[in-house]
Amino acid sequence: DLSDELRRLAFIKIAQRLGVPLQTAVAVLDTPSGNWRPIVQQQIAELNRIIAQARLAQDFLTHALHCPADHPARQCPNMTAALDSLVNGTTIDQLAAGHT
Repeated sequence: DLSDELRRLAFIKIAQRLGVPLQTAVAVLDTPSGNWRPIVQQQIAELNRIIAQARLAQDFLTHALHCPADHPARQCPNMTAALDSLVNGTTIDQLAAGHT
């Protein structure tokens, strides 16, 4: 029916605008009831990972922005300690875990 098709197009438009992969949108629209939920759960997990990464990037850049030093990567004690730690083998994930 026409209403269903218009809703389908509206759903795809919303998903596209939000950056939801077409594969996920199609799964919600076309996959039998019990089978699309794991696909959506996987997409939500990926979004949570992206959000966490974006928050870390925001924190990192905000720290640099508010640093009174002219060159935070060379003069900010917190930033230089973090950078030295990375140079010495600490992973970014380990560094982030210690930051929270």
